[in-house]
Amino acid sequence: MPFEKPLRAFVSYCHTDSRLFGEFRAQIKSLEDDGIIKVWHDRKITGGMTWDQTIRRKLDEAHLFIALTSAEFNDSNYIEGVEMKRAEVRHQEGTCRLIPILLRSWIPPKRLTSQYQFLPISDQLRAVASSKIRADVWMRIVGQIQDVADEMLAGQWPEKPAHCLFPDLPYLCDWRQTIADIEKGVKSPTGQRLPCVVILIATRDDCYERFMRRVANRHLSKALGLGELEPDIKTLDRLELFKDEIHNALVDRDRPFEKKDLREGLTVLSATENGDDWTVQKDQLLIDFLRYWGDWDALTGLRGLVSFVCMVVTRKKDFKAKIEGLVQKAQANVPVVVVEVPEIPSDSAASWTELPEVRRLCGSGVELDMRKKIRGFYPNPDEPLPMGVLAPKLLDLVQRYRIEA
Repeated sequence: MPFEKPLRAFVSYCHTDSRLFGEFRAQIKSLEDDGIIKVWHDRKITGGMTWDQTIRRKLDEAHLFIALTSAEFNDSNYIEGVEMKRAEVRHQEGTCRLIPILLRSWIPPKRLTSQYQFLPISDQLRAVASSKIRADVWMRIVGQIQDVADEMLAGQWPEKPAHCLFPDLPYLCDWRQTIADIEKGVKSPTGQRLPCVVILIATRDDCYERFMRRVANRHLSKALGLGELEPDIKTLDRLELFKDEIHNALVDRDRPFEKKDLREGLTVLSATENGDDWTVQKDQLLIDFLRYWGDWDALTGLRGLVSFVCMVVTRKKDFKAKIEGLVQKAQANVPVVVVEVPEIPSDSAASWTELPEVRRLCGSGVELDMRKKIRGFYPNPDEPLPMGVLAPKLLDLVQRYRIEA
């Protein structure tokens, strides 16, 4: 489905580059005057507004993320840890186009240059600040941004529906025991409703975020005695700053957070950590995180609070035991459960690794009708299918999809 006018454009820049940002803002106004885009930047934050919450909201509303990049831009913890991180995720989802501009001379990381076309597009990429006649370069950049907008408004981007096959598969394994362990683990032995932590160990192929959301939406409220209330799921970006992150996630105003401010219903906080680069510093970070929740009192009324920490590793072997040891060391007065995303049994009739064509397509955009057909294989979406039953159906569908494509 094409995007509609005006496209909401979020402009990200380092305040060191304010003068060049001002030039860009003047040049881009012609696209605003024509009703093609509507620009937002942090200078539109006025007195009394909560800047972090406002920026995060605008990031999620944007159709275009225009990054005025420089070495100082890349060195900003907030830009890298919040703005760019969210923009890259939404670009991959196909909901927001990331457009980097080489504002001043610097060497961008390969993760950016390998995936995104920097502006200005020319025979030889050259920074705006290094150009002798900057007005000409800005004019070319504005024209190239208009080309991007035209593609989006014409429905030409993303080229395929920005959904992956794998996230929509209700798992090719039996996840019931894992969910039962979580339901049991979040409950306090005393019967009080305390904040609780779920540590989910996964590989990048396990689609851990979808599993977390599935558990949160279908199981946690009931397990905590909150009925079937829909959870409020909020994302923490970095555990290193978890106290500030938690405050920003739980309150929408600039004042000290009080625990009585917690909304009624279930609140779920989600954070992701790279387990492959785990260090002694991260040991202490996790211990501090658990002890922080242990200092909370029992929650009053119909309130529940669950923190999911998704630890992503290349191999799960022995990592769970390591984390369980840290949980014991913390001795935090808080329910903690450590689980792994369930895997396909190796003795299945056909294992996931024996379906290379399915696996390849799981990492790329696929047609919506194919996803619907796959979901149709499951008589009950809450019940897993044996791999021996599912594999032939998947292989047949992939074969037909490949021929038709």
